[in-house]
Amino acid sequence: MKKKHLILFMVVFITIFCIFKCEKIKKPGIINENKFAKIYTEYIVVADTTTEQLREVVLDSTLKRFGEEKDKFYRTLQYYREKPLKWEGFLQKVIKNLEEKQRVILN
Repeated sequence: MKKKHLILFMVVFITIFCIFKCEKIKKPGIINENKFAKIYTEYIVVADTTTEQLREVVLDSTLKRFGEEKDKFYRTLQYYREKPLKWEGFLQKVIKNLEEKQRVILN
């Protein structure tokens, strides 16, 4: 009887562990959140001050520097926009990055 309880406990434990672990796995084909926040920060810094053509050049250059591709960038952007809570958390990281850039420029 103890052996059955032990096996049952292990099955339940492994199942719960897998559920939590799978929840943390990101959708395949998207950029890691911290890395994406850095890329997006650089992108939006120039987005409001340049032409669309120049924005694309800057985006290509930024993605190349981070070793990422444009289609992955847009998939990641769509992924976060479809999930308001994740989008909010992501934007908080972008804001922190922008504040840090501002501090560096002002000092």
